[in-house]
Amino acid sequence: MSSEVKKPQPNMREGGVERWEEFLQDIVLFCRQHNISNEELVEAYCMALGTNQENIDLSKPLSEQFFQLAQKIDEYSKQGLPLDYIANLIKKGKEFENMTHTFNEYVDSLSLSDAEKKILRSIIEKKRIGILEISNKVNGKTLWDIKLNEKIVNDPLIKSQDLAMKILEGLKKCHIRCGDNLMITFES
Repeated sequence: MSSEVKKPQPNMREGGVERWEEFLQDIVLFCRQHNISNEELVEAYCMALGTNQENIDLSKPLSEQFFQLAQKIDEYSKQGLPLDYIANLIKKGKEFENMTHTFNEYVDSLSLSDAEKKILRSIIEKKRIGILEISNKVNGKTLWDIKLNEKIVNDPLIKSQDLAMKILEGLKKCHIRCGDNLMITFES
């Protein structure tokens, strides 16, 4: 007999993993629409499970959305959503909330001019409209670009952290391809 812990098998008649992903997407969308922080998500998760309720900060009033979120988590877990899926969502939420800081640290580590670093930071901080281009400094060849239009920048569900994550991904790919020979341009 194996001592391995077996992951719960999805009930395919009930939608299985695809349904669980829909549940998680619904939770994420709800949190974004109501500006629910990752800390509040943790508290709603604990409330839904009936655990660690003494850790819930009662000094601040709990919103109706908080209770709705706890109810969603409870309902979805009763419908088979594994608790480790929600725990992973919470972990990713923490990383997401720290994304701007992570982005700034990475930008600081690159061999870019102060002006280029300032451009990158301002795109994230101000959600600027324009085209960001990352090129090879040696040959001028464009390595990666992204168009930040009004629809993206003004969408209330797209946070600065989303932009930071996307641009960080592009920066890392370009840095792997040509090292410190990066050049940043932004056209508004």
